Amino acid sequence: MPTASKSVSPDFFDAISEPVEVRPLEPNSSEATRSQSPSLPYCAQHNITTSLQSILEGACFKFAKCHVPELLARKRWTCAHSAELSMWTKELSKTFEQKSPTIRLDKIGGTAQLPLLLKSLDDLRHSAVHRIPVSPDKLILFIHASLQVAEILGDEEKQTAIKAILCAVNTALNKRKVEKQKIEDALSDQLQSIELQKKKLDKEAKEAKKQAEELTSLLDDELGDTISRELPVGIISH
Repeated sequence: MPTASKSVSPDFFDAISEPVEVRPLEPNSSEATRSQSPSLPYCAQHNITTSLQSILEGACFKFAKCHVPELLARKRWTCAHSAELSMWTKELSKTFEQKSPTIRLDKIGGTAQLPLLLKSLDDLRHSAVHRIPVSPDKLILFIHASLQVAEILGDEEKQTAIKAILCAVNTALNKRKVEKQKIEDALSDQLQSIELQKKKLDKEAKEAKKQAEELTSLLDDELGDTISRELPVGIISH
């Protein structure tokens, strides 16, 4: 894969880039405890993040082919897969500064919002490449950021694809929320029923114990009467 050349002049991407920390596949126990388990299975998360990465790489290539073909020639990038997302955003951020009329930065609130958007894309790429599970909120953030990029690049085809992903994720999360609530309600009802049964059994146990004590007392009295009747009359004390 060709390597992007180092630019002397700073650009948006350089201003926000940080050293990449390679994290383990699974989060540590304390982190898992704080965030609980992700609401979507990791397999689905990974499919989404890698799909977004591929879609955005395609959008960047299409934009460069139309507006900055000299970039493709200089880098010898012949298709969307010639460079990964972080390389595309790094190179195109320079174009965004130099040829701002070719992109719709008004879609994200102006140039000032661009670094934050690029940072979201960097996080997206990092999560996809290093297999890092993310929360539902973070996943939705990635999707919205991807949609914004497709919008400012004017790629309607990619916008449609990303909106379909967003719709599918929202549908899945909403369904999970509803079904999880049903499970929790059923559990609550079951626990309440068990608690009532427990109280009833405790009451029955106390009554049974009391009855046993009363029967034992009666048995002792009968035993005493039986022994008294068997003793000689003269021995019985008055």
